[in-house]
Amino acid sequence: MSPSNRIQRDKGLLTRLITRTAPYRLLVIAGLVLLLFLVAATNAMPLVIKEAVDSLTEQGDEALLFRLCGGMFILAVLMFFFRVAESFLMTLVGQNVLRDLREEVYRKILSLPMRYFDQTRTGTLMTRVTSDLDALQAFVRNGLIGMLANLLLLLGAVSFMLYLDWRLALALFSVLPLLGGL
Repeated sequence: MSPSNRIQRDKGLLTRLITRTAPYRLLVIAGLVLLLFLVAATNAMPLVIKEAVDSLTEQGDEALLFRLCGGMFILAVLMFFFRVAESFLMTLVGQNVLRDLREEVYRKILSLPMRYFDQTRTGTLMTRVTSDLDALQAFVRNGLIGMLANLLLLLGAVSFMLYLDWRLALALFSVLPLLGGL
């Protein structure tokens, strides 16, 4: 199969998979909003740490340092909450979609003629019913959502780096192609 055919097939599968999440769109939207909050909180942590270090080294303001440490603690608790809530919602969606797919496969198996079962090995049927659906769920949970989360974290980190010091960030970005070649 050529790469262009494989890409077209994968796009079709992804589209069909996304349409299966339509009944759970509110859960998906809530999970994505929590993911955005998680990314914002994760990328805000270095700014709070910077302010804490600056307040201690430049001003010697220990009261401000303690307030910033409290803010870091609250930010860490929020990050934990967002991660757990997002993971719970996306796992719930994945389990619901998987249940729907299993029910559809079950109905399909019941509608097949007996001749099909005589011609098909039991192991093949079992693999389709269990392993293939489990692999699909793992892809949705770990592959698709994980990739989206990592992409958003990267974009947020790049934005914060450019915000803090764009010249230093560009110097760092100029070295990245060299590191990529290693």
